[in-house]
Amino acid sequence: MIHKISKDLRRRCEELLRKVQLPEPFSVEALCDAVATSSGRPILLSPISTSGVMSGAWVPTQFGDVIFFDQSATGIRREQVILHEVAHILFGHEGKELSDQDIAGLLLYDMDPAVLRTVVQRGIYSSQEEQEAEMLASMLLAHKVDEAPTSVLDESPAAADLRHRFAL
Repeated sequence: MIHKISKDLRRRCEELLRKVQLPEPFSVEALCDAVATSSGRPILLSPISTSGVMSGAWVPTQFGDVIFFDQSATGIRREQVILHEVAHILFGHEGKELSDQDIAGLLLYDMDPAVLRTVVQRGIYSSQEEQEAEMLASMLLAHKVDEAPTSVLDESPAAADLRHRFAL
């Protein structure tokens, strides 16, 4: 049974990958820019201190998508976390409605909870959604050509506007 699930999971990820225009050369930033352009929604990458509580979180807002990631994660781990959150966007996964208390628990307490009403964060998804996001993130990471560390703080003008709107 596990083997069949793995084959189905891989097939779903491969089907989605065929539909995504991967940037060449591949980088996390270039993929985020391509997804933002395709969706018409800017993506802001925002490092935060999570004290190990979470690795990353995707926050869809009315202005665009914010991907939070643990600022202590480096290199490939940082890229995997960000790509995992991008994979949730690509799959069209939906978040669970969170209370103000839930949001505070995600260490996003310094932002207006009304803005963050819907948050997508690891552990909130169904197991299938988590498996899809993790598998797709791994497949995307395999496309990485340049092994030099990348700066996840280089941002497009649209992402800079999103950062300004949320005072990040």
